[in-house]
Amino acid sequence: MRALAHNYLFIFGLSLLVLFSIYVFNRSVKDNRINLLTTSFKSTDQNFSVNSYGKPKKVLQVASPFREPVTNRSYVILIWISEKELVATFRSALKLDNFYMKGQFKNCNFNNCIITENISRIHVSDALLIPYPELQTLPKITQRPIGQIWVFWAKDGPFNPRQHLEWKSKRIISFFNWTVTYRKQSDIVYQGYGYAKKKANLNGPPRQNEINFAIRKTRLVVWLVSNCQTKSRREKYVELLQKYLPVDIVGKCNYSNTHISECSTNFGPKCFNWISKQYKFLLSFETKICKQYITDMFFYALKQNIVPVLMSGKPELFELPPKSFINIRDYQTPAKLARYLLLLDKNDYLYNQYFKWIDYYNIIGPTIQEHNYMCELCKRLNRQNIFRKMYFDLKRWWESNSCENPWW
Repeated sequence: MRALAHNYLFIFGLSLLVLFSIYVFNRSVKDNRINLLTTSFKSTDQNFSVNSYGKPKKVLQVASPFREPVTNRSYVILIWISEKELVATFRSALKLDNFYMKGQFKNCNFNNCIITENISRIHVSDALLIPYPELQTLPKITQRPIGQIWVFWAKDGPFNPRQHLEWKSKRIISFFNWTVTYRKQSDIVYQGYGYAKKKANLNGPPRQNEINFAIRKTRLVVWLVSNCQTKSRREKYVELLQKYLPVDIVGKCNYSNTHISECSTNFGPKCFNWISKQYKFLLSFETKICKQYITDMFFYALKQNIVPVLMSGKPELFELPPKSFINIRDYQTPAKLARYLLLLDKNDYLYNQYFKWIDYYNIIGPTIQEHNYMCELCKRLNRQNIFRKMYFDLKRWWESNSCENPWW
């Protein structure tokens, strides 16, 4: 019995030794892998990443995704998405056809970049432009050649990607180098929706005191809409608002049976030009309530001298002209908002207060800066040595505390 006990102890001890050896080996391999992939960098602004709350934090620089700049060469940018989804969805969203018609990078300061949509060219691409993965899965890390930069691209606000295990898993960590989104904290800020810019020179007294923007506007509120069921539940808010004042709804979600021939095909310049002469207010209600997420409808309204009524993230996070819009957050119920709109409808002086900003700001309209991010991306590829960066947890940076549920 004693000999048997000794044998068991020997086998048990040997098993522990084997398990410990395996642990040490795996740890060594992991550390070597990290050492091969990463190097520390100096304390300069370019050597800091952005954590989930937008604050700088020291990071380890992935060495392989960056090359020293090389002159007299072209950089290939691959849009990582299947051909089927690209044609069906993202070609229109990215407005790539317009970019191609303009000669791609011809009008950029750095014009030695080429766009490809052929995902089989992943091994020869210098950068991957990867849209927020609702429709497409990430490439395998084994497909990533040395020197390739991964760029996260999001024109729309955060959501919960469906059926994408890659995005939900930890595999997303430490893969992305740059971000292209509408947020000001992004490496490259997407400005295709439009933005406000302060005027450099103010000559003479304000002119808006002489203009009555309410004159000949005989209609009250219009809503241009094509997405009928949204996370912001904007359709429900409009339904409640209609109990107290008329709202003309134009587009696919035409609950009011309003027909405007100028807007029958699309919400283009002809449509907005007609609306600006007829309506005092335009509902700029976003599909989701996310920080810094305001789309083109808002800037179309400002540019066409209509007062936008805004449903979005907290406006203090935006750079918007003061008193240029009406924020539904300032009114506890749709009924109280309706009362205020009716008051402005009866009082031209109060209504015109919402146009004082015109003397001090210019509105850069939607699509004018649509592809500036491509020019910036090409510039960064030419100057990789001064734009080194790595996101350790992009999912958290993009989604954490980004959106809120309807509060009304």
